[in-house]
Amino acid sequence: MLGVFALFVTACTDPIGGDTEAAAVTQLNLSSLVTAPVTGDTPTTTITTGQYSGTIAWKKADGTTFTGAFAAGTSYKAEIILSVKSGYTFTGVEADTFTYTGATVAHAAGSGSSLTITISFPATGATGITYTVAFNKNHADAAGTMDNQTLTIDTAQNLTLNRFTRAGYAFTSWNTLAAGGGESYADGASVNNLASVQGATVT
Repeated sequence: MLGVFALFVTACTDPIGGDTEAAAVTQLNLSSLVTAPVTGDTPTTTITTGQYSGTIAWKKADGTTFTGAFAAGTSYKAEIILSVKSGYTFTGVEADTFTYTGATVAHAAGSGSSLTITISFPATGATGITYTVAFNKNHADAAGTMDNQTLTIDTAQNLTLNRFTRAGYAFTSWNTLAAGGGESYADGASVNNLASVQGATVT
């Protein structure tokens, strides 16, 4: 008689490959990812890296919302909600370890797939704000014309040289008051910050 043999197959209980443990986020410097407020610029509202992406809500330092461009002389903060990409986690990221050069960053210890971060920026400068100086000949007998001059706040510039003439008189200086009792400026004087508001006109 022929022998009969049974084939026993042992199942493998160990999975092949298995799940890969998520790695803690390591890209912690936000300086190149979030553009700091600059007077006149429009805020950016998104952020993305190979490890996470996020949305940015901009507010003034006191928490009030605003629309449009950043204003001069104003402090702002960016409230960022980050979400990790596949293979990463915020678990293991200690509190306040994200950084931003020239600004203050605050956040809780990381846990899971999302993290809220606040970046507080110093006040914006006045760079780029312009105003107008209008030259007035100040007497009906004076002759000549002069164009208005556009100046920039926080930038020293020379006043346009006088082009008005009046028979029998010599020009002495510019003044902010017609009668001469205001601020006085020599012809071609270097001036700075005669106004502090965008679009203002100084006469």
